[in-house]
Amino acid sequence: MTFINNTCEKIIEISEKKLHAYPGNYDEYVIEKQKRYDTQLKHYEVQQRELEKQEAYINRFRYKASTAGSVQSRIKMLERMEKIPEPKSEAHVKPITLKTTSHLPEKIMELKFLEVGYSETIVNIPFEITVTKHDKIGII
Repeated sequence: MTFINNTCEKIIEISEKKLHAYPGNYDEYVIEKQKRYDTQLKHYEVQQRELEKQEAYINRFRYKASTAGSVQSRIKMLERMEKIPEPKSEAHVKPITLKTTSHLPEKIMELKFLEVGYSETIVNIPFEITVTKHDKIGII
């Protein structure tokens, strides 16, 4: 990883249908990515505990006339609540090998308003990106 650490100043990751930018080298990226995962997992677990608590209240008091209004408001609150998806651990990175025998053109890649996906857009880059042979990029 020494080569990547010495050449990268910024890493952009495509994960969970979003772009995530990380300033710094690869080691800093791995640390920040783990922090982001830990934070997402913590928020997910807190929400799951709250959902369980509310559902237990609903199940306990659902058939009591004196608490029917409270139960209904909690049911509506749960329906409106935006559920946090369980974060996926991406613990491994697949190695990439690139081989070339010819000289590269000045412009390697040009992306204009890129949308990637199958039936729905997974990644949307609403601007232009040009990569020249002097740029250093990593696709992970």
